[in-house]
Amino acid sequence: MAGKRRVFGPAFKAKVALEAAKGDRTTAQLASQFGIHTSQVTAWKKLLMAHDSTLRLERAITAVR
Repeated sequence: MAGKRRVFGPAFKAKVALEAAKGDRTTAQLASQFGIHTSQVTAWKKLLMAHDSTLRLERAITAVR
C-alpha cells in the first residue's frame, strides 16, 4: 500500500511560486530546495501569474470607475 500523499498549504505554495517568479534559480534547483517535483513548481508559478494578472485587471477596472 502506498504512503500518504503530502498536502501543501497555500502559504507554502505561494512561497515556492514567488521564488520561481523571481527567475534567479531554475525550476530544478527550486524543486530540490523545497523537496517537491519540478512540475509542482511550474504549476504553482502559472497559478500565481494567472491570479496576478486577474488582480491587476480588477484594480484597473476599479480605478476607471
